Amino acid sequence: MCNTTKLKKRLDANFSLLIWDAVNDPIDYMEWKTGARSEGVVYSLLNFSSKFSDAAQVLIQGIILNALHFDRNLEGIAGQPAEFYTWQWPCLYTAPP
Repeated sequence: MCNTTKLKKRLDANFSLLIWDAVNDPIDYMEWKTGARSEGVVYSLLNFSSKFSDAAQVLIQGIILNALHFDRNLEGIAGQPAEFYTWQWPCLYTAPP
């Protein structure tokens, strides 16, 4: 594994820790303010929003591949229609990451 891949994985892990730490602070604040702890609601909403966004990504990718006339029965991208080859790179570079 190259050094940039290791660095990226380490940065991703640290970013994930920062996000979850940032989630815990408002939970503690609300407990201090109201006396009630509601981390179950917060974590379930985070899980739901994560799963919903993952499903939306797959749906959008399927719609784009369908619009490009991608044939899933072919092995890889060899032999795909001309529309697929014409529009695959513009779609890739104009789509948000």
